[in-house]
Amino acid sequence: MPARTVPHRASRRPQLERRTPIVALAVARQVVEEVARYLGVPVPPRHAARLASRARAIYASSPAFRARIDAPGDAGRDCLHTFMRHWLAAILKADQPGLYDQLPASFSIGKPLPASQHLSPEARLMFF
Repeated sequence: MPARTVPHRASRRPQLERRTPIVALAVARQVVEEVARYLGVPVPPRHAARLASRARAIYASSPAFRARIDAPGDAGRDCLHTFMRHWLAAILKADQPGLYDQLPASFSIGKPLPASQHLSPEARLMFF
């Protein structure tokens, strides 16, 4: 009887949610919500799924990206926010240029939007 082939654990591609406490879809939804609140219009939720999928794929294939996301403390999560803002800006520029044009140029390089405009009323009470 032929030996059964079992994939070796080391040959598996690293998975973001298995190796870190970060949930890619949750971060992506935060970034999409940040833009929706800033612009005052709904942003298609499919963009969050695209961002999360991209983050998982790049994490699995890029050691440099993986090292940045695996950083200690909140640095990895914050780095992922930066990348997702950048990617979302590119998506909006291609799919919805009218929305993209309303964003500050700094969003394209991953900078957060002005806080007072994208926080929910509840969150705004905590900071102001």
